[in-house]
Amino acid sequence: MIRQPTTLDAMLAWHSAALCGPVDRHDGEPQCGWFKRKAVRGGPWLPVRVWLDQPIDRDTGELVGDETIKASCLGREVDPYRLWLGLRPISRAEYEDIVKMHMEIDAMAAAGVPVDLTTTPIHPSRSLA
Repeated sequence: MIRQPTTLDAMLAWHSAALCGPVDRHDGEPQCGWFKRKAVRGGPWLPVRVWLDQPIDRDTGELVGDETIKASCLGREVDPYRLWLGLRPISRAEYEDIVKMHMEIDAMAAAGVPVDLTTTPIHPSRSLA
């Protein structure tokens, strides 16, 4: 029996529904998509991407191993099961905006420290355009 990988539409079905309104969320069942979270109250939003790692045979297109749910936050792999209930679904565009802010605003780098962007100076050469 050929094992077919989960389709992109199926992977993102929960996320798409969550962007439209409230959906059930179950502990221990992270879903694929783009999310944001805070490490501390008053801290900056952190972008989190959750995806399904699929070991696929290039020649046949079938799965050669188990699909595994994975997540990353600012390029670092994180445990999607531990973070799941604290993630807020966002659009891919908002996810990319948060990533961009982390690259351009120095105060955003200290994810574990509260930051008030209304009082934090943003240098013109590094501001968001």
